[in-house]
Amino acid sequence: MVQTPNGIPVEYVNIARFWSKVDRSSKTGCWPWLGPKKRTGYGLFSISVMTKWGSASLQKAAHRVSYTLTHGPIPQNMEVMHSCDNPPCVRPNHLSRGTKNDNIADRVTKGRSKNSAAVKIVATTVRGLKWNMKLTEMQVFEIRTQYARDTSVTAALLARRYKSCVPNIISILTGATRKTAGGPLSKIRRCVGEARSNSVLTENTVRAIRREYARRPHQTRWTRRKGATTMAALAAKHSTSFQQISAIVSRKIWRHVI
Repeated sequence: MVQTPNGIPVEYVNIARFWSKVDRSSKTGCWPWLGPKKRTGYGLFSISVMTKWGSASLQKAAHRVSYTLTHGPIPQNMEVMHSCDNPPCVRPNHLSRGTKNDNIADRVTKGRSKNSAAVKIVATTVRGLKWNMKLTEMQVFEIRTQYARDTSVTAALLARRYKSCVPNIISILTGATRKTAGGPLSKIRRCVGEARSNSVLTENTVRAIRREYARRPHQTRWTRRKGATTMAALAAKHSTSFQQISAIVSRKIWRHVI
């Protein structure tokens, strides 16, 4: 009888049935699982669980069941890792316990991660490594320093410069990730005008639009002058939309440009 860390529910494991599905005569050193498997290769074992509604059948990872039978209960938020890197293996001395980050770091250092070729390990420890880490400790320090010292530097600019994504750069700047990398942490500055990554206009262009529209001859909807500067003409000239020209002229946007 095996119990979860909090003792509920109680899992009744048929030990003889479990080991009957294991090939312990393999010459590879591993004990491969002969029963059903996931697409990833990890074995699946059905166990009966007693609940307040009666008995229920659950599918458990075979390597976790093997670890529990030989080493004891697995604490919450802990994973079971393979030293042999063979998912179907359930040999107890090939299994060890670790956190999710330990498992990810083990996968990265052994080159089994999808992005392991892009991972640069700059320390003697792999503590804190993420599966999608592409930036070194020095690059993280540079990113934080540049953003703190130069107000014209944006997260979008840093993302392009270091070939990353804006959410990742923001999490680095605020310290949500890579906490041990060093460098000054910052609050994200609000981007306005041409500092925005999707801006197609510049401050000089906005000034020219307002200047041209202000110099237009006086006209009404009943007396339109031929060749007068209209919002539609300005939109066509500056390759933007009528709505954006209207918002610029009325100072609903680009209000910081005088």
